[in-house]
Amino acid sequence: MGLMYLINSITLFFSTEEESWIVIYMLLTYIITLVFLIFGVGLIVLSEIYKRAIKYKEENDLTI
Repeated sequence: MGLMYLINSITLFFSTEEESWIVIYMLLTYIITLVFLIFGVGLIVLSEIYKRAIKYKEENDLTI
């Protein structure tokens, strides 16, 4: 994803003409980057929830 963003930024920086495909490509790159960022944050939150669930389950197994 980072490589895609880098290529997009370099292409847009050196572009002298206002080409519509570059703008569309840039917009799609930002949208995809945002989706992956939200997905990554969601995975981090989900992993913390699983860690706490495992901890609570181990506590409950010991209290029998």
